[in-house]
Amino acid sequence: MSDADRIWSELSVGVDSILNRSEEGFEKALYVRLYTGVYNFCTSLKSSLPGGTYYTPADASSTVHGSMYGRQLYTRLNDHVSQYMIQVAEKSREFSGDDLLSFYNREWIKYGDAAKTIHHIFDYLNRHWIQREQDEGNNVCDINTLMFRLWRNNFFMDVRNSLLESVFSLMKRIRDGQVADLNLVKSVVDSFVSLGSDDMASGSKKMEVYDSYFLKPFIEGSRQYYEAECERVLKE
Repeated sequence: MSDADRIWSELSVGVDSILNRSEEGFEKALYVRLYTGVYNFCTSLKSSLPGGTYYTPADASSTVHGSMYGRQLYTRLNDHVSQYMIQVAEKSREFSGDDLLSFYNREWIKYGDAAKTIHHIFDYLNRHWIQREQDEGNNVCDINTLMFRLWRNNFFMDVRNSLLESVFSLMKRIRDGQVADLNLVKSVVDSFVSLGSDDMASGSKKMEVYDSYFLKPFIEGSRQYYEAECERVLKE
């Protein structure tokens, strides 16, 4: 096993622990160990050639020492969290209606806490390789933004139709005077705002997910509902 694989093996176990049990918290010693692992991956590996010589990879986007390892760590985290989100999406298929909304909200809260922690653990990568990539104009986002992009692409986009169907079904029950938990809808819709847009670097499109996937169908659904209600009242 290479040094890169060994360090990543330890980091991936830590990332899994954070993703699966973020609400329980974790020991400071684990945080320090993972933070150190990120630092070592980005700095120590670049001098691992025979004789301890430094090596500048033929990296099209950067000529800075060790850039290959920053990119490699970023890619490994991206792929690892993507697989986790795919599993969450598969689990969500066990639910529908209000149960799906509850599941989505529980996972959203847990994932948000995990994303914040992972962002801080990968702080060295944020401040060095990612910052250099952004300074050079490359399309690389910080770890926190990456985490929510992965949620959107691997979970939300997979369940959005059934999720929105559940949202609008609950809202219709409320309009019809039935008892329903409006907080379920509020939490889900708040997540749409946080997810930003398909181009999260574009400030002008930061409400794109909310506008495209909720607001437009909400307005159209409301129009149809109240037109039907007006017709019903006029016939009575």
